[in-house]
Amino acid sequence: MDPDGESATLAGGLIGGVIGGAVAAYRGENVWKGAVSGAAAGAIAGSVIDTGGASLGVLALAGAAQFAGAMSLELKLFNYSRERHG
Repeated sequence: MDPDGESATLAGGLIGGVIGGAVAAYRGENVWKGAVSGAAAGAIAGSVIDTGGASLGVLALAGAAQFAGAMSLELKLFNYSRERHG
């Protein structure tokens, strides 16, 4: 996967996964969920390093799109609940 050992994305994912799992275990939370969340965060941070910041704009747009979608869904659920329960 990384023959030179110079991929910040891979290193960030591995380190983030270990730290995320450890923090979840310490807090008494789901270790696998913490490891996956930490691995994703670490890989994202590593990709910014690997690309010299070029992926930062794409990540910001993806985050904005996710936020907009979540807010739209939340508003639809709120309106549905209000219509059903008055």
